[in-house]
Amino acid sequence: MDEVDPIARARRAARTAAVGALVASSYSWLLAREKTVAPEARRAMRQRHFRRFLGRCLEVFSVTVLQEGEATQSEQGRIVVSNHRSGLDIPLLGSRFAGVFLSRADLSQWPVVGACAKHLGTLFVDRSDTNSRAGAVKAMRKALKERETVLVFPEGTTYPGDDIRPFHPGAFVAGKDLPVLVQPVGVAYEPAAQYIEKSFGAHLSKVAALRSVRCAMVIGEARALGPSRDESERTRQEVIALVKRARALLDR
Repeated sequence: MDEVDPIARARRAARTAAVGALVASSYSWLLAREKTVAPEARRAMRQRHFRRFLGRCLEVFSVTVLQEGEATQSEQGRIVVSNHRSGLDIPLLGSRFAGVFLSRADLSQWPVVGACAKHLGTLFVDRSDTNSRAGAVKAMRKALKERETVLVFPEGTTYPGDDIRPFHPGAFVAGKDLPVLVQPVGVAYEPAAQYIEKSFGAHLSKVAALRSVRCAMVIGEARALGPSRDESERTRQEVIALVKRARALLDR
């Protein structure tokens, strides 16, 4: 993309404004709506609203999704495990699966977005801090015991290309000895949408200037969680296979 292209600059500005307005209006609506809903029904309502909001974000960025497999609901605790290639991974998965994300800790401090994420039950982890990692495992285990779906990117960060790095084991440890499902997911993007910038803001700025984005998502079959010592590599191999299928969808 040519950084001096006035059309790209205008597109970036329009989408940035649209997303800002969408965040503000959606969060305000949710806070007002919750006051009219019984406390026991609020969590399900938040998740429905969050999925709609994320779907709208994909529309704002003109994202076309080629999808294989279905994101079914789960009546028991579930860990949705995906590779991480773009800032669009969050709306992509979150618009399909009702659940809570495990997110990088600094997101909690972002203006407005951090407050929204906390309100929606997002779990935070600083992978460089031992206490934070332990706290994240406890929080995930609590969510899984409550039969929540927890969405994780166990590579811990994004990398260029489609190589899948080793998985951090925290989510699998959190589910140890619980009746929990694992659902692997593989995603692939056109190179222009991959997160290779130094900051998340720079990445979103680049994606916002693109005319459109094509991505592919392949959702694998859910299965029972096995022994945690084996799950990291077993699930990684499943995700690798799904990413290959996603890349084939994207390149056809």
